Amino acid sequence: MTPRSVACELPEQDNPGEATLLVVEGAVRFLNLDTGSVHELRAGDLLEVPAARRAVEADEESLLLLTFVLH
Repeated sequence: MTPRSVACELPEQDNPGEATLLVVEGAVRFLNLDTGSVHELRAGDLLEVPAARRAVEADEESLLLLTFVLH
């Protein structure tokens, strides 16, 4: 297997309700587009996703689990 550079982006989205983001593998940047804050997350990190516009960027291969709670 040959190492390669991976860049990926989850485009801007609204949050339909309460949510969490678990980084299973890799590392990502979580961007809160309403406040401008950035969270650097690595494998094992769990983030409570704020009710805000958001985006996610990854510079390496990553596996994420995004869970929504709809009321």
